[in-house]
Amino acid sequence: MKRWMSVLLCVLMLHVLPVSAAEYVVDLESEYFSSAGNWLASGLKGYNDSKTMYAREEGTSAFFASPLQKAGNVKIEFYNLSTEADPALKVRITYQTDQIAEFTFNQQTAGDGWADFGIYTFDGVKGEGVEVTRTSGNTRINQVRFTETTEEQNIKNEPVQNAPEDSSEQQAPPVENMPDTNEDGIIITTDDSAYQKNEDWVQSGLTGYGDVLSYYTTVIGAASTFKSPIQAGNAMVEFYNMGGNSAPGATIIVTYDADKTFERSIDQNKEDTGWINLGVFNFTGAKGEGVQLVKSEAGGYTRASAVRFTPTDAAVQPNEPEPEPTIPPEATVGDDDVNNIRMEGYTELSGEWIMSGLFGFRNSGTKYCGDVGGTAKWDPKIDTRNEVTIYIYKVVNSNNDTNALYQVYHDGKVEDIRVDLTAGITGWYALGTFQFNGQGNEY
Repeated sequence: MKRWMSVLLCVLMLHVLPVSAAEYVVDLESEYFSSAGNWLASGLKGYNDSKTMYAREEGTSAFFASPLQKAGNVKIEFYNLSTEADPALKVRITYQTDQIAEFTFNQQTAGDGWADFGIYTFDGVKGEGVEVTRTSGNTRINQVRFTETTEEQNIKNEPVQNAPEDSSEQQAPPVENMPDTNEDGIIITTDDSAYQKNEDWVQSGLTGYGDVLSYYTTVIGAASTFKSPIQAGNAMVEFYNMGGNSAPGATIIVTYDADKTFERSIDQNKEDTGWINLGVFNFTGAKGEGVQLVKSEAGGYTRASAVRFTPTDAAVQPNEPEPEPTIPPEATVGDDDVNNIRMEGYTELSGEWIMSGLFGFRNSGTKYCGDVGGTAKWDPKIDTRNEVTIYIYKVVNSNNDTNALYQVYHDGKVEDIRVDLTAGITGWYALGTFQFNGQGNEY
């Protein structure tokens, strides 16, 4: 009898035990994690001694996609690390398919551990999740926890609706009705009705011109259009470029004079952030006139922000970009002397060299050093006596050193060459021609 009572009691206990809420953790090695920009491995450990990363470059972002495959309410928690962290981390939560909640999070004052980001209703569709974007300091990331709950939705801020698609076929309004008309021209941003896009463009947490949220795409052929507000006359046209963490391959197309087009390829990473002058064009008010941005190559994020139209009396003159300098053919094709160059690599001698979001030759990675006196060495081990022309691949950026020192050790001498890395255009830059003795100790 006692045995049967015990069994019955165990059965009753099984029925009354509470059911644990389903919990999903997305870490940095999960299929639900993705990132953009330059994230570095950190020595700090996260939840349960898991891997963490940090970023030092503005705009670097990470996305923790929701692993839920069904609709329901979800509590979101972010595992925070506070050491030398970001005081204004940008958080963007996409829920209910296309609803957006945005707020800033102070990693320094929140302390270490799980931070509550609120409760959201998820539809279980692709694109829902948590995106964080660096502002300053060492932005640190580890894990995001999604826990199913029956509690009511509790959003950290009022949701921000995505800008609706503008499928209107109407002509752009005349100049005098444009709200952004000023002495600098008429500026069309991504929150204006004169901006159109297809479904392949996604609103970003990164702001472009005028602190307006930009749009990005990773789909080849996806196009964004900024309609021309000019009904008749010439106008200087400028494209606002977002240089950081962008795509190398995009095409800008200006449609003017009813049916004429001007195309210009752009590597958004190599151009500085700011206005790029496309030239002067004549507009007639015809349907289809304006500026289109098209992603033309795989990889990276093509970003749309704003286009400026400035009326002018100047003659029509499209601005062709300066051709990128190329290394002489004989140095890439190879001959007897070039074949004797055994590239034994690149060595960092002093200072901390960090991977950058900027791209170098053939979209290869680059590094930067902020330490005064930091040095790196290229050692070709040339073993024949000859005159050698040396080129550096110069990555131009406004934040670079204006007086970088390159030293050529050759034939028992040292030549100092100063290079302004903020001037000119990205590409091969000749340091000069030098006599090498071919003893293999010149670099």
